[in-house]
Amino acid sequence: MSTTSTAQSWSDHCASGRDIKPHHCMTVRHIGHDDTTGRPLWEFGAQGFGADAKAVADTVAGAVRAWNRDIRLGPGPVLTVRPATMRTEQPAARHVIDKQHSRIVLTFPGASS
Repeated sequence: MSTTSTAQSWSDHCASGRDIKPHHCMTVRHIGHDDTTGRPLWEFGAQGFGADAKAVADTVAGAVRAWNRDIRLGPGPVLTVRPATMRTEQPAARHVIDKQHSRIVLTFPGASS
């Protein structure tokens, strides 16, 4: 995670709006290629806004570090959609979205909690 900027272009992915608090942006930029594999290398950054800006940015940065450590090289996510009336325990769920007629659950098999 970086807190500095260079002439290279950053792409922002922000969560903001009346119902989304706290406000934050996740940034990503291409920084080159791996010398061995030739694969592209990317740098992630985080920016928080408001009274808790630093805490918000630290939380987003921590989530990226956890993803890199625990999830990135894993088998990939599993997305499950069930009727809203079918409530089941999801202890490994990273994200649960309850909708009017469905529950969407995103899990990462093999990831540590």
